[in-house]
Amino acid sequence: MEIIILPAVFLVVTTAVVVSYKLLTAREAKVKERLDKYSAIEEGRIGQNTALDREEDVGERKSLKKRLLEKFNQFLTSFSLVASLEAELQKTDLPLKVSEFIIINLVSCVILGLIGILVSNNLLVPVLLLSLGLIIPYFYLKYSQKKRLDKFNEQINDSLTIISNSLKAGYSFFQALEMVAKEMPPPISEEITRVLKEMNLGASPQDALTALTDRVESDDLELVVTAVLIQRQVGGNLSEILDNISDTIRERIKIKGEIQTLTAQGRMSGLIIGLLPVGLGGMLFLISPDYMAPLFGHPLGQTMIGVGIISQILGAVLIKKIIDIEV
Repeated sequence: MEIIILPAVFLVVTTAVVVSYKLLTAREAKVKERLDKYSAIEEGRIGQNTALDREEDVGERKSLKKRLLEKFNQFLTSFSLVASLEAELQKTDLPLKVSEFIIINLVSCVILGLIGILVSNNLLVPVLLLSLGLIIPYFYLKYSQKKRLDKFNEQINDSLTIISNSLKAGYSFFQALEMVAKEMPPPISEEITRVLKEMNLGASPQDALTALTDRVESDDLELVVTAVLIQRQVGGNLSEILDNISDTIRERIKIKGEIQTLTAQGRMSGLIIGLLPVGLGGMLFLISPDYMAPLFGHPLGQTMIGVGIISQILGAVLIKKIIDIEV
């Protein structure tokens, strides 16, 4: 059994390392390819026909693995579930395609499943670890979305100030958006740039702004977009409206800070309750390994560990619901 499992573990780990390396260097390779193209244009080495030949050469030099990955990505995007996953990936800063995310998900499942087979003869342990490998990439995806959304919300106030001041200086609303796209850092500059590109390609302002609220699920942004769309229909002083919205957002941020202070004790209690069983179990295992051995070796003990993990997760979810107050 070990003769089969050990090479399989080695193969899966090697694949995971290669895929991770490709993902980490994908952005740099793309930037280098673009810079090489523009450098060649500046040197006058590319005419119209030469450019076409260069594109053909680049297409011929694509590795078989990259072509298969692109075909796999095209095949996956034909499913509605995968299309929704692609929409979720667009809400993050992760340079991943749907196919790459699914491959990472499968690799993590296989690795943790094999670890479960190696450490225990009980079927429950590999199943639990395999399930954990399935949900870990999803949780990281949600964490990346939340991180990007928080950063976006922090930039809304400064963006509203730029738009309001630009309107007072005589700029149009869309020229003010261009100022935001130039002056503000990502992610808000990226989203505003996408809105401007969609309108340049023929989309109406209402459709472009509505698509922005669909991509960025921010209450503050929805308030701003709703005010802008209403002002475009009924008229009014848009700069004054945006100033009022900016004041409202500042008050909301202030209230959220007060709530964070008042709920700090509850969050700390949840953290202690979540870490206490793990810390106490690890301490007992270091003090007396023989005393803790039946908990990991006996099927009943392994079942109790599984039930305890599930109970811990449920407890953490309930505590989060209690201290999570919407403003």
